[in-house]
Amino acid sequence: MDPQASRTIYVNDPEKNLPSRFPTNFVRTSKYTIVSYIPKSLLIQFRRVANFYFLATAILQSIEIISPLSPFSAITPLCLVLGISMLREGLDDWKRHKADKEANNEATKVLVNGAFVATTWADIKVGDILQVDSSEMFPADLVLLATSDPLGGCYIETANLDGERALKPRGCIKQTVELITSPEKADEFKGVIRCEQPNNRLYQFEGTVAFETGGVEFPLDTRQLLLRGASLRNTHWVIGVVVFTGAESKLMMNANAARFKSSNIERTVNNLVLTILAMQTALCLFFAACSGLWTGIYGYDLPYLSASLHTPAAFEGVLIYFGYFLLLNTMIPISLIVSLEIVKVIQAFFIEMDLEMYYEPLDAPARAVSSNLNEELGQIKYLFSDKTGTLTSNTMEFKVASIGGVIYGDDSVTLSAKALDAIGEDDLAEEDEEPLLDAAKDKSDIPWGFKEDILLADLAQSKQVDKSISVSSMYSTRSELIYEFLTALAICHDVVPEMEKGKLVYQGSSPDEVTLVDAARQLGFFFHKRVHNLIHVTVQGREVVYEILNVVEFSSSRKRMSVVVRCPDGKLKLFCKGADSIILSRLSKDIKQPNVEATKEHLLYFSKQGLRTLCIAVAHLEEEKYQVWNEQFKLASLALSDRENKISEAAESMERNLYLLGSTGVEDKLQDGVPECIEALSQGGINVWMLTG
Repeated sequence: MDPQASRTIYVNDPEKNLPSRFPTNFVRTSKYTIVSYIPKSLLIQFRRVANFYFLATAILQSIEIISPLSPFSAITPLCLVLGISMLREGLDDWKRHKADKEANNEATKVLVNGAFVATTWADIKVGDILQVDSSEMFPADLVLLATSDPLGGCYIETANLDGERALKPRGCIKQTVELITSPEKADEFKGVIRCEQPNNRLYQFEGTVAFETGGVEFPLDTRQLLLRGASLRNTHWVIGVVVFTGAESKLMMNANAARFKSSNIERTVNNLVLTILAMQTALCLFFAACSGLWTGIYGYDLPYLSASLHTPAAFEGVLIYFGYFLLLNTMIPISLIVSLEIVKVIQAFFIEMDLEMYYEPLDAPARAVSSNLNEELGQIKYLFSDKTGTLTSNTMEFKVASIGGVIYGDDSVTLSAKALDAIGEDDLAEEDEEPLLDAAKDKSDIPWGFKEDILLADLAQSKQVDKSISVSSMYSTRSELIYEFLTALAICHDVVPEMEKGKLVYQGSSPDEVTLVDAARQLGFFFHKRVHNLIHVTVQGREVVYEILNVVEFSSSRKRMSVVVRCPDGKLKLFCKGADSIILSRLSKDIKQPNVEATKEHLLYFSKQGLRTLCIAVAHLEEEKYQVWNEQFKLASLALSDRENKISEAAESMERNLYLLGSTGVEDKLQDGVPECIEALSQGGINVWMLTG
């Protein structure tokens, strides 16, 4: 890593970090301070054309030669308008100050002299070692050192950062896990972290950690980064070292500074004021020209004009212009501006007090962060919404699976005639056969509507497939294909099993992932233990151990996840699951795959039913080729720059020549009241657009 493009952090050594002058962890999201409030607020107020107009009127009215009226009548309404507007702005900013104060005074625990003591978020410094407990938010950007999990794993929720409520896994590097086995041993860690300079990339992080200055450096990436604003979930505690604080944290670098917002009505009023001002200026110019022309022709010879009023015609025209400007200033009523400001404040109050906008389960009333845009609520024409976790409940249910060109699953998913033909009459006749006993006696809380009888009967009978599977293909019987498919579901994931209240539950980065693993469990492939790189699966009462050699994680750009495993018989296999467009394009053309077209039809059918689909595939690897590839993959994994792209490039060469096992269909149920809400929005003339991957 380039020293010029990195920062060096001495862990738990404030004196060595002092020359770097890292910023404090104090944050401020408000627009104003006590000193800047009046000048900045006035500057914002005079962005409104009407306020500038009334200021000009007040100045002209204070000039005796132009106006006989007292300036009081013009200055008082202007001060009233500015006062109400500034008071409203100040009230909105006071709420921001209040939120900032609460955040800066949040409590956390920092390591001092070998013990964790309570401190505030604002007092945290770069290099401090913190302990964060379950359900607490991370006060700064941390590098994970240890967790309550002996394997060094934890889960975080990033809803405050990206709106995603699915838990994301994080893990320590093996070297720190072995050193810090409990919070009491955190003081034993002395090291140096070199990482990238602060930036706003939430999903990228590159760095290294050494246990002593000049020692061996171990790579750090996003899996060890805990972001400010995220929350710890399903983990009792974590230990981390602070790398970015305050304004340099990724959350704050992605936050836009509070800015002045104007509504459509305000912009319309500005345009109307400019139009009226143009008309008023034209009238004043016309009257001034007439006055100058009159004076030039007749002068001051009329007996009722005093000789002391004699002025040049041009100057007379200027005085007449400003005189008529004051006479016509009522064309723009100042009471309109006052009314708008008062109404906005009252509207914000009623929004916050509206019981119909109060959500009782979370004790959450509506909150008007800014009263500038109240009237915009009644002018919304389009509403854009995500699907997963917003319209849906994130409660996944495994509904159907297509394996070897045959659909298995829930009867509630009505099959098309083509899908029924694919199953065949013989298979339908087996529906009443006795299913195998489930390896996992203790059923999970995940919804289960999958009709498993036919699938388990096919798995048990080891019969040869007549239509779907050719003898010359990689798998000659349907039983072999189902076995491989369920094995892929049981081991190709990043799920961790945990015991809660005497019951085994799965924790994963997404509910889809957990649902697929639980589906394998329900169907007799019970993943129950992960020890370092070993996965233990009980298959029909017999424990099978798979060695995980490599994991290439899912990402939005890759749209797939792969694991390379060594099976109990010593064979090497790559299991891959991902989007159909990605998997189907990587299928082998050297192996006969008679089920591809049928699977494509099933995928289309599942999608029309609103199900979330994934393709499952496998590749058999040769030992020599794997060893060569593994060296390339290790080098990519240790790269200190552009690591993610290098890993993807290395994986690309291995994720080829796949054999399609089948596909899955998972249902994400809608939240209560979603159809009624969309119908009500439609009746209100609001077009709802759903954006989803």
